[in-house]
Amino acid sequence: MEWFFDTFFLQRKLQELRQRTADLAHIQIGDKVLDAGCGTGTLAILAAARVGATGQASESTRARNKSLGPAPKLPSGNLPIEFRVGVIEHLEFPDQTFAAVLSTIMMHHLSDTLKRQGLAEIFRVLKPGGPPGHC
Repeated sequence: MEWFFDTFFLQRKLQELRQRTADLAHIQIGDKVLDAGCGTGTLAILAAARVGATGQASESTRARNKSLGPAPKLPSGNLPIEFRVGVIEHLEFPDQTFAAVLSTIMMHHLSDTLKRQGLAEIFRVLKPGGPPGHC
């Protein structure tokens, strides 16, 4: 029974974490938002719902030298979302592209060197004054 509680309690907490991360980023309709992190794209889908039809959400990084893991979730509806495969230390986007860059439950998997390189890339693609949201 403990596994049941842990599974569903943790799932709810992860949903709350993603929601809070998006709230803190102050995502607006029309924004371009990057979810820099491996996973199924749950946070990117949340961001895409917030930016509306005139915005764009991108999910870019996947695990380095590993299988891609779970396939991205396909958003319901016609959300402005793009999934790309890449690495956080070399984001394939021009400088100052995104109004916000989000990431959850990913940075702790990286070495200190990759964390520094990844954060430098995040700040490179983030517009001045844009919030980097990491948990």
